[in-house]
Amino acid sequence: MNITSVAGTDDVIIDNAVTRFISEHHSNTVICFSDGATTDSEVGAGCAAAIVIPPGRENQEIQVTELLDKITDSIETELTAIALALESVIDMFTSGVVDDEVNTVIFTDCKAAVNIIMESHVHSNYHQVIARIRPSLLKFHNMRERELYLPLK
Repeated sequence: MNITSVAGTDDVIIDNAVTRFISEHHSNTVICFSDGATTDSEVGAGCAAAIVIPPGRENQEIQVTELLDKITDSIETELTAIALALESVIDMFTSGVVDDEVNTVIFTDCKAAVNIIMESHVHSNYHQVIARIRPSLLKFHNMRERELYLPLK
């Protein structure tokens, strides 16, 4: 499984690139947007959300959210949002909502979260959410050799 990240700097360029990507790939790709936030700038009560757009289905996006039941930081909320997106995509594939041949892309705006996923053995502060993501990544990979992209905003 390949996990790829791409960082950008200009919001207008990113917005145009995402809009173009959706229009070009919507017919054969599950497209996800994930985001996490805390009540204060870095630490506080947290929530995570993901919007999952199945391929070729207009106005049938799935929205999933989760409130974290503890004081947390913004990176943990971002990781939780990625976990929500992964779990939703797996549900779509296993329930037959989408065909096995489609691709999957999860957009995130947190490079630190992607780095933590890729180097989870180094980041023990996030072991609980990594313990949630790791089985999802393995299940996703084992369902069929497919690529997962995590482009950065």
